[in-house]
Amino acid sequence: MRQVYGVSYNKLQNRLYYSVPTTVGVCNVSHPSGNGLTRYVTENSIYSLAINSDGTLNSAGRVLIAKIPTQTQIQCVNDPTDPNFNMSRVNYGVISDIEFNHDFSSMLIAERTLAQRFQPNNNPMKPTDLEWYAHESRVFRYDLSGSTWSQAVKYSVGNYNGRLTNSSGGVDFGFNDYGTCGDDNACEDAMVGLSDALRFENVGTQPYTNIYGILISDINGNSSGYPGNSYFIDIDGFTDGLTAIDAKSTLGDIEVFDNNCLALPSCTLGVSCNASPQTICSPANGIATIFPTGDQGHLSYL
Repeated sequence: MRQVYGVSYNKLQNRLYYSVPTTVGVCNVSHPSGNGLTRYVTENSIYSLAINSDGTLNSAGRVLIAKIPTQTQIQCVNDPTDPNFNMSRVNYGVISDIEFNHDFSSMLIAERTLAQRFQPNNNPMKPTDLEWYAHESRVFRYDLSGSTWSQAVKYSVGNYNGRLTNSSGGVDFGFNDYGTCGDDNACEDAMVGLSDALRFENVGTQPYTNIYGILISDINGNSSGYPGNSYFIDIDGFTDGLTAIDAKSTLGDIEVFDNNCLALPSCTLGVSCNASPQTICSPANGIATIFPTGDQGHLSYL
């Protein structure tokens, strides 16, 4: 049995791309409520499968696309006198979203953090529990060269006490967000993702503002360190105090309208006239025929 997370269809290749955890670590923790043996993900992999003409998957043609080591935060404490004893857990990311650009030459990859708690707050009698969490998830852009996908960009996502890995799992390509496309064109010039802690200020410092929501960054990368050169959009309208933090770990996927990056269509008109003198005003003097050519589709002229 495999835990499949991010899934996407590559129309150009007619292949299904999907992500699965492929390497795990093990941690043992002993609590008064019981012993916890936890396996956590240390590497995710993206594979692709060919799709048969009847829509079924060709499992024999599986291709490895990329291996991506996870970013983990491990806190395995067995000493009951340690102040972190009851907070023992492992946080790690899984690949939750894969998106392609219009010509399938680039893909965006977003992670979402899972937490394996050894003494979960919602059920102290259960030695282990798995839940959504935050702050260990990244967003990448991979580019295709020949038949090889390689990492091109790692984005700064949010800022939680200096940690720039706060993706909440959704990502897509954005259009015309940075004014680089021109009025007559539309191009994928942005990464649009969902994030926790886009802006996070410690609760003890007032006044403070916390933003959880949509991050829009330049497709070629945002500023190093804090995610500069970016737009922040708070998703629930609450930015003050603890109420703003209620959105933590609740955000999921995001989709941006896809206009296929098409330039505005060109059109050439040819006109021919057939003069026909008349002594009355009806019908009109002569006939004008217009021949539109181009990729603009059907036109009607009155």
